Amino acid sequence: GTLEAFVVGGRRFEPTREGLGMLAELLAQALRDNPATDINLRADRSIHWRHLAPVVESVSRAAGVSTPGRPARLKLVVAAEGSADE
Repeated sequence: GTLEAFVVGGRRFEPTREGLGMLAELLAQALRDNPATDINLRADRSIHWRHLAPVVESVSRAAGVSTPGRPARLKLVVAAEGSADE
């Protein structure tokens, strides 16, 4: 599968180093505001893991700066091809 962007709360983040950095900043702020925030990563089955791994790393970085010593609560939600919501 191909990847156009990551979407959080209607905001689009390009799958680039800069886009992932901005995504990590947004997630860090969300975790500072509420450390119990659950982060759901939704993707359809056609998306290759190489596209998802940078998001997992961004979530980990965000948790490291916002809630040191407490990992983020990340859930991977896999949908049928073409059905992952934005």
